[in-house]
Amino acid sequence: MPQIVRKFSVQDQSAFDYSINLDEDTYSSLDKERFSSWVSLLPTWSFRGVIMRRALAKLITSIVICAVVACGLPCHADDVSDHSDARLDHLHGFVFFIDADTPKDHFKYHGSKVFPIVRLKVFQRAIAWSKKRDEDVKTEKYEELWYYDGKPIGSRQYSQFKIEPKSIGTIIVRTMDGDPRQSQAMASAIVKLSVDLRLRDTMLSSIVLPRDKYKETVEYLGNYGFYGNFVPTSGIQMSLHMRSNPPGLDEYLYYRKRLDN
Repeated sequence: MPQIVRKFSVQDQSAFDYSINLDEDTYSSLDKERFSSWVSLLPTWSFRGVIMRRALAKLITSIVICAVVACGLPCHADDVSDHSDARLDHLHGFVFFIDADTPKDHFKYHGSKVFPIVRLKVFQRAIAWSKKRDEDVKTEKYEELWYYDGKPIGSRQYSQFKIEPKSIGTIIVRTMDGDPRQSQAMASAIVKLSVDLRLRDTMLSSIVLPRDKYKETVEYLGNYGFYGNFVPTSGIQMSLHMRSNPPGLDEYLYYRKRLDN
């Protein structure tokens, strides 16, 4: 395994530091300007990643999610609503589930400036990772993300990230209630997790949302530069394949860098 000898770091507008540790060869080939641009996609989260034996520059410049469609993945409407373990394990290399709620008592005290919060529980099903190690495939809690007014205020990680590099998978949002703040938080979490998966050399085939929260959440994704009816021809190319459950809504959102006024 190559020795880690270089660190490349960049700060976003909120002074959060994003860094990756690289071996000498990968550091030399890294498109540092392109990596810096990716920081603008991350919704104010401190990102730490160790990337050892893969060419990050090639990963970043070649990500066009349309290639996922060309891979021949099944894209039938019934795939969206069937969340049985057997079905998911057959179709995907990994699955992330997200459940949202708004706790009634968290941070509820006189003078609290972060009440109410939205809590997102993230679970991972590391299908390819487990099969490679001849282990039983299990769904386990990965992390919790906490938001106030659409902004991340904290997180807690419960288990190791176990997604196999090069694997292809999906994000399924299982539960959201009538609180509109949950859609805002969910959009932020989707961008965070999507970018994190890209940088870890995996591919995300789709993101499934409850149909009654679909349009609202997609609108909030526009806050991070993702829009429908737009296909980029230059610059960073990244898209999110959004689908509803029950089926009926299906579209690609493309990242468009916002220009400063």
